[in-house]
Amino acid sequence: MVAKKNPAPETGSVESVAHRCLTEVTGVERVTQGWSTYVYRATTGTGTYYIRFLPEDASFAAEALAHNILRGKGVLVPRVVCFEHREESSGLSVMITEEVPGR
Repeated sequence: MVAKKNPAPETGSVESVAHRCLTEVTGVERVTQGWSTYVYRATTGTGTYYIRFLPEDASFAAEALAHNILRGKGVLVPRVVCFEHREESSGLSVMITEEVPGR
């Protein structure tokens, strides 16, 4: 069975999340690569972050927890900056992570 895919969040919702969770946001743009989540790149005065929305009625809770556990063990995975089980304006789960330098 294939899960129902919700539409991508409106630009205003993405920008609202970026400004609520990050400081000094200078830009937000959709990343066209990737298929499992809706991804947006947010740039700030201090770095680059990735805002991911789950298209299905699911939650990033397990992934956010896994990132935190792995980081605690010294594994190089992105730091979770913000996680919301259900972001109010889009109705989707959202997670923001720091960019990991390199390729």
